Amino acid sequence: MAANSYSTLSEQRLLTEHELAHVLSRSLGSIRRDRLFLRGVPFVRIGSSVRYHPKAVQQFIANLPTFGNGTGDKVPKGGAQ
Repeated sequence: MAANSYSTLSEQRLLTEHELAHVLSRSLGSIRRDRLFLRGVPFVRIGSSVRYHPKAVQQFIANLPTFGNGTGDKVPKGGAQ
């Protein structure tokens, strides 16, 4: 394998479930539960190992719902009017 191919592969290193839990600030159990119910970040199996592609993680984060209007405005007591 050429040096250029290796550097390209190393930049695309797949994440372990432990690394994903750290990136998302979630417990390992919640990552495993999401995988069990086929929700959350798409994953690949390599033998018995589970891995996550960094681009899939980025896309998952980008597609999460956002809340609030992003301006820092507070909602009045009693709810929005």
